[in-house]
Amino acid sequence: MLFRSRMTAGAALALAAGCATVPGHAHALDATFSAGEGDRVRMLSAGVAFPLVERIPCTRFCEASFVLVTHVARWWLPYDGGYGSSLWDGSLVPSVRVAAPAANGSIVRVEAGIGGHYLSRRDLGRQRFFGSNWQFGEFFQAGFSLSAQSSDAWFLRIEHVSNGGFASRNSGVTFFGITYRRHLAW
Repeated sequence: MLFRSRMTAGAALALAAGCATVPGHAHALDATFSAGEGDRVRMLSAGVAFPLVERIPCTRFCEASFVLVTHVARWWLPYDGGYGSSLWDGSLVPSVRVAAPAANGSIVRVEAGIGGHYLSRRDLGRQRFFGSNWQFGEFFQAGFSLSAQSSDAWFLRIEHVSNGGFASRNSGVTFFGITYRRHLAW
């Protein structure tokens, strides 16, 4: 119960911090949904990306943006159930995005980020040991939007989460998966 209240408070704080850091963009954000699997662990996540700096020209044909991404994810062991076979992951990840038009009118997108994660447990089914609730995480994803006007984007994603060696056990997890992103403006 205590963890749920911490996660709720953390999510509210991240949402408030994101809105406070982006006064000119208080009415636009991206909703993201990811699913993946790796190292016999499955993951589903939902998150919000707040724009920090948008539309920086990086070449004649591409633009870069910086965003702050918050996610809440559920990890579980689909093949090896039992006690403690799932956990929650909350993350805050500053990220860079690069977008460029393709010849067919679609938009090619590449994104990467590195940040912090907090896990609800230090182990997963007594098979994966993380050594600490606090973890580092990095991700890379490449994908597309069907047009420059499209609010939807699809990505293939790789993400690694581990404690970076600062705690005694460091089994970490590397996920391979997909991400769907929807731009929301009001």
